[in-house]
Amino acid sequence: MGDLAARGHDVAVLAAGGGEGLALAVHRTLVCVPAAWRHPVAGLRAQIASERAVREALHSGVDVAIAWHMRGIPKGTLTLLHAAGVPVIYMLGDLWVVYERPGPPASWRAWQAVDGIAALRAARTAAGRAAGLGRLRLDPPPIAVHGICAFTSRWLQQRYAQAGFRPAHAHVVPNGIRLEGRDGGPRLPLAGRDLRVLFAGRADATKGADVAVAAIARVPAAHLTLAGDGPYAVSGERITALGMVARERVAQLMREADVFVMPGRIEEAFGLVYLEAMAAGAVVVGTATGGAAELLRDDDELRARLAVGGRATAAAYGLDRMVDTIEQLAVAAQAQRAVIASS
Repeated sequence: MGDLAARGHDVAVLAAGGGEGLALAVHRTLVCVPAAWRHPVAGLRAQIASERAVREALHSGVDVAIAWHMRGIPKGTLTLLHAAGVPVIYMLGDLWVVYERPGPPASWRAWQAVDGIAALRAARTAAGRAAGLGRLRLDPPPIAVHGICAFTSRWLQQRYAQAGFRPAHAHVVPNGIRLEGRDGGPRLPLAGRDLRVLFAGRADATKGADVAVAAIARVPAAHLTLAGDGPYAVSGERITALGMVARERVAQLMREADVFVMPGRIEEAFGLVYLEAMAAGAVVVGTATGGAAELLRDDDELRARLAVGGRATAAAYGLDRMVDTIEQLAVAAQAQRAVIASS
């Protein structure tokens, strides 16, 4: 959003929190209440406060709205945008659109039934008017029909489809990283030093930290740095555990690393950390699952070049050459023996 503002767009950010470090103002006017159907009073207050913020934004003028992760934020705020005819772009980095509902289907139907009772609907309208809003919007936003859905990966789009969510307007918009200052340049030759291997993330089994630790024990002349908290964030032989470190420090470690490893076991929507390591110039070794499979592709040209080089190396160590050498040594030894015998 800061980059959009830098390009001359008038950007207003409504959020329930966060926004630290941004170059533009963040209006922390939305209220987050996860599972609001279990907390009706807090949920109603969140609905009133959040709708007021959106209505004020609409009054000031909105050409396009961009909705990011909305877990716990009343979805009536989105319905207001659609009702006002504002195009809404949904940036989907996880499954919040399909899992952020009032409980299981039975509870959802019960919620709709209660909302259909005239007396309760009138009370809801009165509460909204008392708050200066008018009728509160509890109906779900028409995301699949009118929303512009930007999935962070094709894999995530497929996951949504498996869950029955197939929007009319779908796009794949991968996450991006800021490239400035990331490139660490060419690495020094390995001769005389250890291979520098970096793992940055939760040091647990889901991210494959245990695999990285076990692998480093089998790789001579290699040193593993673990940046992140977790059960495997323990220093040991040729392992340095730094614990949780700042993002700037992680970027520096990536610029210094020869290899970045993240052998994760879970499917994630994207692999932003892989891109960051690639931009820094580190060789990336990861698990091609989930959205990361769209980034971690084996390079056929590199594989072919390595195969040719491997064949050339193997040819220098063929059994025939070994036998030739032994034969030459044997002949030379026999000749030398003959010379000694005749002297």
